Amino acid sequence: MLFAAYNEDETAADQQYLGKVIEVTGTVRELVVEENGQLSITLAGDEMFGVNCKMNVDNSMAKKLIKVTE
Repeated sequence: MLFAAYNEDETAADQQYLGKVIEVTGTVRELVVEENGQLSITLAGDEMFGVNCKMNVDNSMAKKLIKVTE
């Protein structure tokens, strides 16, 4: 639903979802803690696209999440 909304009309999807807390489910394709401490999780989609979630977490939470995915 989220992917389809953005695929159909990115501007409308931003108005509906941007800045809001939402729950998404899927298979994690990639989990990265960026240099600024932000956690970036990419969910599997088709070969070219997927859902990317970015959030601020403290280091202890990031380490726990990375351990779960190893």
